[in-house]
Amino acid sequence: MTELEKKLGDMHVVEKIMPGFNGDHAEKEKKLKLLKDAYVSTLQSEKNLAQGFTSLIDSAKKTLQVLDRPELESKNAPKLLYWKDETEAHSITTNELDIS
Repeated sequence: MTELEKKLGDMHVVEKIMPGFNGDHAEKEKKLKLLKDAYVSTLQSEKNLAQGFTSLIDSAKKTLQVLDRPELESKNAPKLLYWKDETEAHSITTNELDIS
C-alpha cells in the first residue's frame, strides 16, 4: 500500500490528468482505495476482538479475586433457608439473616 501511494505521489501532473498517457492512474487509485478500505476493515475487526478480550480478562480478574478471597464474597451472598415440614419442603433466599 505504501509503495502504491509513493508511485501515485511521484507521478507527473500530466500522468495524473491524462490517465492513459503513461500507465493507468485511475486503476492505481482504485487499487489503492481497495487496499486502504481492507486495511481499515481489518483494524476495525482487530479493535472489536480486543474489546471482547478486554471484557473477558476483566471477568477473569473478578473471578480470581472471588476465588482468592471467598470469605469476602460469602458474607455478601444471600443465604438459603431450607426447611421441611409435614406438608412439603420449603426454601427461600434472604440477605436479612446473619448465619455464622
